[in-house]
Amino acid sequence: MHPIISKLFEVQQIELGPKPKSAKNKAEVKRLREEIPVPIQGHYDRLMKRGKKGVSPVRNGTCTGCYMKLASGQFATLLRVCIWPHT
Repeated sequence: MHPIISKLFEVQQIELGPKPKSAKNKAEVKRLREEIPVPIQGHYDRLMKRGKKGVSPVRNGTCTGCYMKLASGQFATLLRVCIWPHT
């Protein structure tokens, strides 16, 4: 998984977890957010405010958050950018 996506997924897990407001979790979220570009944080925050998950894994070409099948071109781009970012 791409490092930025991985960090964003960690933020989401903490924020949706049992104690997101604890001092330890707040500090961890702050640390992770410092490593995520601001435009990506903005998009993530907008989705979360609307009650949607900001990040969901894709398995076998299907989003595990909304269960929509990605077009083959989108899936290929996602693989190229997120899994093999230097190719």
